Amino acid sequence: MRKSVKMFFASRRRIQPSVLLFARFLLGSLLACLVSNAAWPDSASATVQDKRNHWAFKSPVRPPVPNVQSRKWTRNPIDHFVVARLEKEGLKPSPEADRVTLIRRLNLDLIGLPPTPKEVDEFIRDKSP
Repeated sequence: MRKSVKMFFASRRRIQPSVLLFARFLLGSLLACLVSNAAWPDSASATVQDKRNHWAFKSPVRPPVPNVQSRKWTRNPIDHFVVARLEKEGLKPSPEADRVTLIRRLNLDLIGLPPTPKEVDEFIRDKSP
């Protein structure tokens, strides 16, 4: 055997015995169902009457933008949908976050770490939207 092939098999981690036992149980259960000719429930089958009437073959239709009472929070059409739902539930939008909170949220979402103080200062000084 070549050295690279030996290294490949040597570097493979062993499968835990509990995982093997669970896999054997699942395989045994599946085989038992197949051998017993278990009936497939009708509720598990999807029937389509007319294949051309399926949603995937229909052209997307843009819904009308809802009218909202508080227009100062909306900047684009998507905001109208959000504010309309909030008004329907009797809620108000939260106030806009300050720039320190924005850079913290951005870093935590994208990198998973909080920003450094230098990054925070640079972001606060940058006044672009």
